[in-house]
Amino acid sequence: MGFNIMRVFETSLDKERRKVKRLMEKEELKNVKYLMMMMMEKGHLLKNVIDVKGMDKVAADISADPYDEISKLAGTGLGVQKISQKVGVPQGEVELYLKLNKTIH
Repeated sequence: MGFNIMRVFETSLDKERRKVKRLMEKEELKNVKYLMMMMMEKGHLLKNVIDVKGMDKVAADISADPYDEISKLAGTGLGVQKISQKVGVPQGEVELYLKLNKTIH
């Protein structure tokens, strides 16, 4: 009879151990899911920061005022036709602007 009680106790203890193990695995899975979600969110935010910084650099390289760009290009010695093509302003307008600003080369 003592042997049967011991066996029942061991079986019951094994069941409880398996339950605890499953609960721990579930909790670990929840933690892993949470960490993955946080990493994805931070990765997304980081990507947005990188994209914004990249756009700021591009925006800084592109002059908002085509006439500023015309002056800069004329200052490098570029001809009216090339300036017109690069800036997208008609050639006559480039010539007029440069004459009025006396920067024609």
